[in-house]
Amino acid sequence: MAHCDDVDCSTASLETVDPFRVKPTQTSIVVGADGLPIISYQGDGNLMAAHCENPCCSAASLSVIVAAWSIGPYTSIAIGTDGLPIVSYNNGGLSVAHCDDAACSTAKTTRLNNTVLDLPLPMVIGSDGLPLITYNIESRPDDLLMVAHCDDIACSSATRGRLLAFGITTRAKGSALAIGADGLPVVSFDGKFRLVMARCPDVTCGAANSMPDIVPEPSGPIAITRFAESEFASIAIGTDDLPVISYQFEGRLYVAHCDDAACSSGSIGVTPIRLPVIETQTSIAIGSDGLPIISYRDSGNEYLKVAHCDDATCSGVTVSIVDDDFSDGGPTSIAIGSDGFPVITYPGKVAHCNDVKCSSE
Repeated sequence: MAHCDDVDCSTASLETVDPFRVKPTQTSIVVGADGLPIISYQGDGNLMAAHCENPCCSAASLSVIVAAWSIGPYTSIAIGTDGLPIVSYNNGGLSVAHCDDAACSTAKTTRLNNTVLDLPLPMVIGSDGLPLITYNIESRPDDLLMVAHCDDIACSSATRGRLLAFGITTRAKGSALAIGADGLPVVSFDGKFRLVMARCPDVTCGAANSMPDIVPEPSGPIAITRFAESEFASIAIGTDDLPVISYQFEGRLYVAHCDDAACSSGSIGVTPIRLPVIETQTSIAIGSDGLPIISYRDSGNEYLKVAHCDDATCSGVTVSIVDDDFSDGGPTSIAIGSDGFPVITYPGKVAHCNDVKCSSE
């Protein structure tokens, strides 16, 4: 994990959290009700949690939440309205673990269905106080994008359905999820080779609605761009209350800033960042300075990098190398700590930057 030492993230302290269990799988980080980061991840096939003992995560307590030996590579962690962590994961089906304490030393688990693909399982806490998860199931010719709206804070059951986006049944290869300033969920996904941002019609994101298999595609709201795969996208809500999405396509990092809450139009920032051809997953957060900050892996150089936006629309960026030894690969996850500094987790490590831009080591 990398923890920034100041809001510019000009330098970073690097800590090894779990060097033995973590292989190149996704990690997910959130700041708990106790003000300390907590990370969910898959380690040796088990569902794991690392609860940091300080903002820099120089020490952490590790817990095996589920000893299954078959947990999928993607997890997502959030803090419920009860102040406890809750984790979505794949254990042969979409599953949820509701932690019994802040460190997630034990948890109650629920399987919500019996089929889910090894793709991102983003989870957020909705404006109704209940967890919301998007996920994929196999279908032909494309994978179906689904949504699960939990019936209680522990997600002991959930209402599930196909994602209702723009009034149509949506197919996708992955998704990213956030709660808009108006309290409605927003989802970015790959709409058949187009990056699409959908504003949900209600807090359940249409989970309770029955949808036909084939309906005409309406003229709007429009897709932001016809390029990108949302498996590698991340979404946040800016200080201007508008969605901002980071993603990569064909070796370049992009940032899309929506012009309104429904993202009926938007601007695409083609950053000067050249990425390797190898696919790179991005993670975006809004810093304590009110500007977007993005973490990603430069797989060509095997670096952990951060791109700090110069303004709310990310018309320019400052790029920094946070860790020059990211050889194991895997996605990153970025959050803003209780001290106002970004913290980044990636397989086996945590980084804490020293200023908002992470502009020097």
